[in-house]
Amino acid sequence: MMAAWELKRSYDDAYARTSVRLQNNALLVGEWVKGVFQTSDYLLRDVVANFPPSELKLARTSAQQQGRWVHWLDAKRQTLPHANSLGLFDPTCIRRYTHDARFQSYFDASERDYCRMLRERPGAESVVTPMAMSNFGRYAVAQARRIPGPGAMGSGFAVIGLDTTMFSALLDRIDTGSDGVITLIDYRQQVVARKPALAGVIGKSLNRPMVQAFIDGDVDVRVSQHISQLDGQPQLGVFRKVEGLPLIVYQGEQDRVWLQDWYARAWQIGLAALLLLIVAALLLRGHWVQLAQAIRLEQDIVQRQRLEDELKANELALRQARDAAQAANRELQLVNSQLSSMATTDTLTGAWNRRHFEQELQRELIQSQRYGEPLSLLMFDIDHFKAVNDRYGHPVGDAVLVGLTRLVQLNLRAADTLARWGGEEFVIMMPHCGADEAAGLAEKLRALLALHPFEGVGQVTASFGVAQCSPEDSPQSWLKRADLALYQAKAEGRNAVRLVA
Repeated sequence: MMAAWELKRSYDDAYARTSVRLQNNALLVGEWVKGVFQTSDYLLRDVVANFPPSELKLARTSAQQQGRWVHWLDAKRQTLPHANSLGLFDPTCIRRYTHDARFQSYFDASERDYCRMLRERPGAESVVTPMAMSNFGRYAVAQARRIPGPGAMGSGFAVIGLDTTMFSALLDRIDTGSDGVITLIDYRQQVVARKPALAGVIGKSLNRPMVQAFIDGDVDVRVSQHISQLDGQPQLGVFRKVEGLPLIVYQGEQDRVWLQDWYARAWQIGLAALLLLIVAALLLRGHWVQLAQAIRLEQDIVQRQRLEDELKANELALRQARDAAQAANRELQLVNSQLSSMATTDTLTGAWNRRHFEQELQRELIQSQRYGEPLSLLMFDIDHFKAVNDRYGHPVGDAVLVGLTRLVQLNLRAADTLARWGGEEFVIMMPHCGADEAAGLAEKLRALLALHPFEGVGQVTASFGVAQCSPEDSPQSWLKRADLALYQAKAEGRNAVRLVA
């Protein structure tokens, strides 16, 4: 027990130390990245401050005027290493001037990220975009600064394109050790830079739900122990958002490195424990030998009888204690089973309750979207059920709900699950089942219910809505589509099945 506690304590210490170190390193890298964009923003501020906005309003400009601004912009661009483009745009996102005379024809950038972000953030003076392929056939990150002026887009804006190789050069200057990893990722989960470099990685999209949840969430740092999607190595890593930028710094270290001292400690503790067991076994063997010799020397009839009586008494006490423990264990198992059933099932019908169904729905949806297996949802409720309660009373209505549940469960597949969603409304989850098959089951259930005589009431009907989950669905959107199909069935006369795409 002490050995296990010591191993856990040393593992937790190694995990905590490594997490703090990786977080500090990621913070340092993030500050360096922010410094790069601060430098490029200084250049944009200089361009915005010294360029006359009236030049962006001219309908036509002379070749001499174009040449003067081309030369001026190119001179500014060359002051910043890794800057591959520098341009000026009017408020309608039309490029009017650029550093390269080959690209002086007017270019409409309305669909580019920097134009869209400036339109969507009228209060922002400067924006930085995720990585994209530039007109020069290289990956680049764009930074734009608004030119002050009237209107939502001001007098226009200046844009500088930064070649992402500068980030690779920045990471190369950082000591990550023999098996450390630093990766720069943008908010589209694209790999911007990585050390050590891997062929074909730059521009690759990770497309990981965990990373997307971190991007969408409110926390700035996340620690994760996982297998790397890029090199397949198990590692401990830290994701840290770069403040004010659409970028994430990932700092990781392979398990075999950060756990190296713990592995050695585990061997030491394991060897010590083995030696202790050997010594204890030898001591116990010697004790039993001595005890046997003493018994043989001092045996007599009276002593033997006393020992037998004591042994019988001990056996009786042990048997009684064992029986009591077994009875208590059986009672505890029964209580646990009852509590588990109460937590997951509806007390009236015996079907799953809504809370348990929502938990399983989330799990099945993730499985379906991960492996591409079809998964369908069937939602239904009893038509005019309030009239049944009003006319025959709630006990009769409850009996109808119980009878309906048993009838439906008898006609489901083994993999299907039925839950009471609320009142007279039920929902069925059907793994490995497409929309057409689900709609067929719904029609079968609708017909069975319409023909089944319920005691004291007669026949009742139900309306059904069917929806198959899509790769974009969340639990809420999927349930909403099934509910919409149910609403259509009711709106079109009830006692019907409707399927939504």
